[in-house]
Amino acid sequence: MTLRSAIIVSPQPSSAASKPSATSDTRSKPWLGPAPRVETKGLYVFLWDTGAKGKFHWGLFIARSESSGVHFHQVLDDSRWLLVKAKEDVVTSEGLLAALKVGELEDTNDEWIKAVEYCVRSARVDVKSLGDFGCRSWVLGAIYELANGGFIWLDPDWYKIRHIEVEATRLALDAVAVDMQIVSQSQMTGL
Repeated sequence: MTLRSAIIVSPQPSSAASKPSATSDTRSKPWLGPAPRVETKGLYVFLWDTGAKGKFHWGLFIARSESSGVHFHQVLDDSRWLLVKAKEDVVTSEGLLAALKVGELEDTNDEWIKAVEYCVRSARVDVKSLGDFGCRSWVLGAIYELANGGFIWLDPDWYKIRHIEVEATRLALDAVAVDMQIVSQSQMTGL
């Protein structure tokens, strides 16, 4: 696979038990190389290590600076999925493998964040095309809704959304293979 403008940013300081949860503790870990950086106002798909080979935890991240922003993800709490919104720092995000930029927002002020939150809360998962509800299928549905709502410059096209899924998965697998974090831009966004 050819990565377009991929940046390997740092050796991965993760542990096998780093799957984010509603009560995750993201303690700062020392980086062995340059800290990861994202583009302000960027919308990213984040994939974290779960400790299971080929399985990742998926989330959406809105960059408010080159290293921090707002993270939305679904977590399984006993038997139900909960949408969690939290501040996130990519430097201290334990287990983060890959960040795939899928769009850019006009702004990241509180009003925009609330509008994005409202949009992603309403995201529906078509189990026939995306499989059972989970963090991955929710992220894909949320990207579709953000594109459909005009938040990002991406056609609300399921072919493109599925391509983003493939790109993000490959990026995370590459990150595991080289034991580094990777930040890249989706080929589907045209940014």
